[in-house]
Amino acid sequence: MATLNALIRDMKNTFDNVQYLAQVGFIEIKKAKEGREKATPIVNYDKILLEIPV
Repeated sequence: MATLNALIRDMKNTFDNVQYLAQVGFIEIKKAKEGREKATPIVNYDKILLEIPV
C-alpha cells in the first residue's frame, strides 16, 4: 500500500509543478476535449539559460 500512496503523491506533485510552471509562463497547457479532457504541456523553447550573479 505504501507504493500506491507514493505513486499518488508523485502524480499530485507533478500536477502541482506543471500548474506552477504554466502560472509563471514557462509552459503553456493545451487542453483538448476527446472523451475525457486531456491537457498537454507545451514548451516553446529549446533551452533555458540561467545566470546567477555571485
